[in-house]
Amino acid sequence: MKRLLRVALALLVLVAVGSALLYFRFRHDVRAARERLAAGGTIAKTPCGPIEYAEQGQGRAVLVSHGAGGGWDQGLAISELLGAGFRIIAPSRFGYLRTPYPGDPSAAAQADAYACLLDSLGVARVVVIAFSAGGPSALQFALRHPARTEALILVSAISDGSLVDPRPVDPSKDPALSTMLHDFPFWLTVTYFPDQVLGFFGMTREAQRRLTPEEHDRAVRVVRLILPMGMRATGNFNDPAHWFERGDFALEGIRAPTLVVHARDDTFVAFAHGEYTARHIPNARLASFDSGGHFVIVRDAAAAEIVTFLRQVGK
Repeated sequence: MKRLLRVALALLVLVAVGSALLYFRFRHDVRAARERLAAGGTIAKTPCGPIEYAEQGQGRAVLVSHGAGGGWDQGLAISELLGAGFRIIAPSRFGYLRTPYPGDPSAAAQADAYACLLDSLGVARVVVIAFSAGGPSALQFALRHPARTEALILVSAISDGSLVDPRPVDPSKDPALSTMLHDFPFWLTVTYFPDQVLGFFGMTREAQRRLTPEEHDRAVRVVRLILPMGMRATGNFNDPAHWFERGDFALEGIRAPTLVVHARDDTFVAFAHGEYTARHIPNARLASFDSGGHFVIVRDAAAAEIVTFLRQVGK
């Protein structure tokens, strides 16, 4: 009996020590993420309100419209595939990180905010790259500011309002979303079960198996950047309610050279969005991939398509 008590006590001590170490690692990682964000972003005061952004590199101007769970840091991460020779301008969209959530959070208003940011930076024209949920505001930018849109690149991007549930996300009705809403469960999952998180975000196990180790690391890095989730929750869970509620999405009016990159096995933003965009934007080119999931952008072949397209369109 005494031996059983000693074993039980030893197990309790191990659990307590393990839990403490786990919590300390979590606190360390969240603190490091907050310090990284505090050091990297800049607030621009514009007629459209304060907009947080970050810049990187020199050369041809590229504006990056990030996806759900993102911010300026995701914008910089997904634009690394371009290599040198580009001035990356990566804003945080409405409700993400330190960009406030305004009274009019529509995709059209977000597009105008991009224009206000470019005015503050003295940038006349840009290539626009949109990822995932960054699609609607990028499309609106091309429609509302055609003279400023040098080219448009849409990667795994939302474009068809008929395929989107136009309501704010209610995490209380979805256990997976409830987990993603809080920093500790999200940190625990992405730290110890990154492949499951990639699966949640639209990359099946089969798609993951087809990645090279380097491509897999890029995908995991993008989802890890979501931490801390709390600083992105407002934008994350209100985005869908305002993508298509106002404004004209007559994509036939877009005149900028357009590349659409989408994987057929994307389970987060259906391939139908990519087909819709390529069908409605005049002369748009669809670069489709059988595999790559929602994070097809991390694939070397997708990056090569984007770089080749940018070389072909005039400066």
